[in-house]
Amino acid sequence: QGFELQRFKADGSLALQVRGREMRHYPDTDTLEIDGIELRAIGKEGTLTIAEARQAVSNADASEIRLQGEVL
Repeated sequence: QGFELQRFKADGSLALQVRGREMRHYPDTDTLEIDGIELRAIGKEGTLTIAEARQAVSNADASEIRLQGEVL
């Protein structure tokens, strides 16, 4: 509950920041469910994506995140 996760590129710069109200891990599918997600992602070209949603589903390494409900 009340967490922040960060991933960094090989050069040490920030690639992804995820904040959430609550996270659940499901080992059988190795997926994550995140409630109250705030997401900041920096793309390969340096483009910044900022999003919020009521809920998200992610694979284990957060390389794919599906936002659901009241996505901004």
